[in-house]
Amino acid sequence: MSRRKWLPTSELTLSLLKLLIIVAALAGVAAAYYFLDFGIASSASVVSVIVMAIWAGLEFIYASLGDTEEIVESIPPLGHRLFHSLYRGVRLGVLFLLAITIAYGWLTLVRIQTAAIVHTQPAVRHRVLVWLLRVNFALAAALTLLILASAYAWWKFRSTRFAESRLGAQKDTLIALQDLRTKHTWEEAVTQAQNLLTRHLSVALTLSSWDWLIGRVAQLLRKRPCTRVELLEVPAGGSGFRTVCAFYPDNLPNRALEAHQWLDVNLQLAGFNETEFKKLVDMAKGRRPRGWQKRLLNMPERCRLTSAAGWAAATGKVLNSNDADSCIYFDDSYRQALSQLKLSRACFKWLEIRSFVACPIIWNDDRPVQVLFASKNIRYGFVPEDVELVIAVAQLFRLTTGRRRGNAA
Repeated sequence: MSRRKWLPTSELTLSLLKLLIIVAALAGVAAAYYFLDFGIASSASVVSVIVMAIWAGLEFIYASLGDTEEIVESIPPLGHRLFHSLYRGVRLGVLFLLAITIAYGWLTLVRIQTAAIVHTQPAVRHRVLVWLLRVNFALAAALTLLILASAYAWWKFRSTRFAESRLGAQKDTLIALQDLRTKHTWEEAVTQAQNLLTRHLSVALTLSSWDWLIGRVAQLLRKRPCTRVELLEVPAGGSGFRTVCAFYPDNLPNRALEAHQWLDVNLQLAGFNETEFKKLVDMAKGRRPRGWQKRLLNMPERCRLTSAAGWAAATGKVLNSNDADSCIYFDDSYRQALSQLKLSRACFKWLEIRSFVACPIIWNDDRPVQVLFASKNIRYGFVPEDVELVIAVAQLFRLTTGRRRGNAA
């Protein structure tokens, strides 16, 4: 059955629809309380049941159209759809009750000072009002701490779920690597292991509560986050880095995917020329060191002397930047290269590098000849746990594909 045109098509739209339903339900409770003289408890109970029914019906429609990715073979299709729909509806209803409870609690705290009106003597009214304000402050602080504690618990729960998913993905990857080493020749195993590890890192980097959060924020700003992982290597007899293998997200548009693949073939990143780069830094500083980083970033010859992969390979250290545009070692020549393709602005947003992690891969002779490069098209895309994950996968590269090369050296 084809999707009906009036149904939302993205998770963000569904989240906004949930928010709209809750706001409408809150407005209904307020109208019943102020205009129809219904109690808060009775009106909230009735409206919560209505919210449950509405959202359960929408979820059932989605499940009937085949949009639910969860498949439970032991449950009949109809039973699964009913259970899934009721569960989602009850969850949204509980969320609404929680929201109305918090709102009613704040309203009660705001109106608690009216209790002092019953006292006619000014001195008594003043003392009662002072104590009511103290109680008001204490309850407001307790309610705020409860909300913050609940938000923190929810965040840790999601983080734990994502961490479990990462561990599961890592276990599957290790099993697949073991199969490669036992069922294929060394050359075949190396090539397939490189593709497997880049795919694993790209998927694992998205299994993060931070990535989930910034992804939702980026969608609100009409920007789709894109995680890209590349294995860069200096060819034999060459001086620049080229892409050996890369992995891109499944939701990448065809035009953006073609542009990525074009960059992999045609773009060569410079190594790190420390001597000449220091001269360029001294030139940027001049007699006025203040603001020298901005002047250095605007020098076109900088991209011929350094790159993130080149610096990581030359120093043997991990380079992490949450704002690639302000990193003096980052080579942004890809922008000029992409200008040849005459891409639209929407397509170019998929190709931008706004944050990255460059990790050298150390062979047995401790000489970095390859660099693992992970990037995102949004700022602050990597947290310390993500950097540790990139380092761990780089070590897997060394263990699974570097032994033959290290012995040959």
